[in-house]
Amino acid sequence: MLEALILRIGPGVGDPPVSIYREYIGGPGHDEILGSSFNDKIYGLDGNDILYSRNGNDILFGGNGNDILYGEAGNDYLAGGNGNDVLWGGAGADKFVFYSPSEGIDIIQDYSYSQGDRIVVDKVGFGATSTSQFNYNSNTGALFFQGTQFVTLENKPADFSTSLGIELV
Repeated sequence: MLEALILRIGPGVGDPPVSIYREYIGGPGHDEILGSSFNDKIYGLDGNDILYSRNGNDILFGGNGNDILYGEAGNDYLAGGNGNDVLWGGAGADKFVFYSPSEGIDIIQDYSYSQGDRIVVDKVGFGATSTSQFNYNSNTGALFFQGTQFVTLENKPADFSTSLGIELV
């Protein structure tokens, strides 16, 4: 595992506050990576990885494999990548990110629209032009793009709507 502590400081008065984050990068095997209480960037890469962040606004990328990503407290960004991944955002307004409908069928365990969670979809990778191309089955929690399931909202939130819960970027 490669770990880097990165400190960014602006050049003078009036600059944004100092931001410190740690970056963790897994290897080709099955990694288990525990982040810090800073704002972390955690990359699992290949293998079936388990990534844990702690407090902070963290970025977690699973990579290839069937990964498990835990965002915990903070406004986190979770992208499982290729494979059937399990995503847990925890407390905070989390972004669950998907680049293509062919990456696998992920499970989001704790989606909450009222908490500020959103599903972020790469409109180029999906070929999407509107959130009306997505369908949600509230009985199963399955979310589809043009008939292809790409995620299950395990807690089957009653307040989920494709027009409000999905952001196209």
